[in-house]
Amino acid sequence: MHHFDDYLRVLDSTGTSSVNESGKIVEVLSAVDRSRPDQSHEIESRIKSDLLVDDIQTAPVRVLGVLASGGRFRFTFENIVAYVDARAVDDELVGYLEDHRGLAVPDDTSLDRREALAAQILNAKDLSIDARIAHVTHLVKEVAPSRSMETETKLLAALVSAGLLVDDATTFHALGGSTVAQEAFLVASRSATDFINSIGLTEDFIARLFRNEATDRNLKQFLADNLPTNPSWQSADVYEALGDSLREDQLTLYIETARLMVESSASPPTRALALSQYAKKAGFEVVAHHVSTLGEPYSRLLERSHSSVEIPKNPNFRDVLEVLKNGDHGPVSSWDPLDSAPNRVWMRHPTD
Repeated sequence: MHHFDDYLRVLDSTGTSSVNESGKIVEVLSAVDRSRPDQSHEIESRIKSDLLVDDIQTAPVRVLGVLASGGRFRFTFENIVAYVDARAVDDELVGYLEDHRGLAVPDDTSLDRREALAAQILNAKDLSIDARIAHVTHLVKEVAPSRSMETETKLLAALVSAGLLVDDATTFHALGGSTVAQEAFLVASRSATDFINSIGLTEDFIARLFRNEATDRNLKQFLADNLPTNPSWQSADVYEALGDSLREDQLTLYIETARLMVESSASPPTRALALSQYAKKAGFEVVAHHVSTLGEPYSRLLERSHSSVEIPKNPNFRDVLEVLKNGDHGPVSSWDPLDSAPNRVWMRHPTD
């Protein structure tokens, strides 16, 4: 090894492989590492690409890193376990695992060993989520919730999507150390509507689900439909959040949910939005009462006059106006029939 650089130049100029037998790779790299520490990668990079180490269990720790960096060993369960036991999931193994898929696990491998390796891989935050999910899927059918998932909500969602986390209330409660993780779990869940009524969600949690852009529209609709039977969800903030969902997600309201919103302490625009969905089923007296609580400009729709009233186009108040028109007997007279969302309303004259 005294003429190491000259040796490398000869290999490069002749295109000769630095090692010609798979069984000799570890021996040669180990010898180089002993005489020229941190230079064994120069030999590894000059080995023919089709030569791989079958079993790395006897390789020195430093040589293992070189083998992983060069993708120089076979992708087997025993090799990965041997590497992790010796060096953990380090940078070199992360690169190796990113480049490999389809880990074959012998049928007689114990569940304990499978779960141990799965946990090591899941906790390797430098490894991409796609790679972690791909490898763990080959190791176990499901994983238990852990504290690491509480800080990696994207991993948590991916585990749910891959069917690796049990999709029920037990997982939700197991993530109780982090409401952020619990929220991410419910957003990713495909079965949340089966158990969400039974897990004691607070009004703050419900409001966050409505405001979360990633929450599935069907789950938001389910929450809206179930508001009347869950008094703990009924707060002004929840109604404001639901109002945002009505505007953005085109949800519909059961009459009882709409009534609760209209009668709540939510802002006038939010209550007006609920009333626009509730009006046709409520009747003139009820609608007139609610309009009177909305303040101006809406309350002016109850006053007969010789002038018009301008109201916001959003929410679309057409159904409310139809009720307030009350045939030809109510305070509202007309609006532009071509205007799908009227904002100028003519009032019936005081003498009519």
